[in-house]
Amino acid sequence: MTKFMSSRALSGAESSPLISMPLGKSQGVQVDVVSQVEGFRALEPLWSELLASTGRTPLPLTHEWLFNWWKIFGKDSQLNIVIASRNGKLMAVAPFMLEKILFRGLVPVTQQKLMGNDHSPYCGIIFDKDCGPKDKVEVIHAIAQNCNGDLLSYFKVPRDSILAESLISTPPTFQLCGLTPSWVTPVVEVTGDWDVFWQSKSRKFRKNLNNKRNRISRAGEFEIVRARVTSSEDPILDEIVSISGQSWKRELGADLGSNHTGRQFLSLLADEFGPTGGVDVWMMRHGDVSVAYEYQISHD
Repeated sequence: MTKFMSSRALSGAESSPLISMPLGKSQGVQVDVVSQVEGFRALEPLWSELLASTGRTPLPLTHEWLFNWWKIFGKDSQLNIVIASRNGKLMAVAPFMLEKILFRGLVPVTQQKLMGNDHSPYCGIIFDKDCGPKDKVEVIHAIAQNCNGDLLSYFKVPRDSILAESLISTPPTFQLCGLTPSWVTPVVEVTGDWDVFWQSKSRKFRKNLNNKRNRISRAGEFEIVRARVTSSEDPILDEIVSISGQSWKRELGADLGSNHTGRQFLSLLADEFGPTGGVDVWMMRHGDVSVAYEYQISHD
């Protein structure tokens, strides 16, 4: 994943109290901005229809995820959702916001940034399925030319996405344009069955893993259970807060007991996706003691 940041002179109108604010046209692309929560909420049918047209609905880009994310993490920022269209036909939705930051820790600036933080797997622009590569580049340039901030930041963009490729191959012209690699989650791809994968690993690796497995076996009484969570009132959520409070994250103040906003976000997601059977907690217990968990959301 990559963060793209561009520096430019402040242009376009400042965010207004209007729900939708037309900014202008670039290469025939009309750019409008939704700057009020009521407008964000009202976008849900259009947003979902646009995502459905792509043939897939990636969870971090759904209206449900981003609207709940905004309720928790957007309190100190200004909504700046960009709607791009041509001749009245919707082309893309870009979930931006405006925030005040100190650039390089020194210069106060306004940053137009995709909605996201460490709780977001990735971010991006939602393009209509009929948008070709050229159309997408035009949308990206139109967004840049109608930026409401001093900086334009594409935060946590997957490196293999069309958006990233477009930004790299045909970046908008700015005084400064750069990219910063972000954290990458290590993933081991298993192309065959487990036995084939296991035998492909080194003797040292297999010995190390066997030793860990044997330690768990000797401890005894471990079990892994799956619990379906239907709302934030489920008591198992208190269990995961307790487990998190005894992990390495506690020393950093990043555990769910210390990180109140993170805990609130998980609770909102439980209320949003739980009633339809989309939230599970996998819990490992040693006797009566819960020792590990995984919070999962199933979508699409």
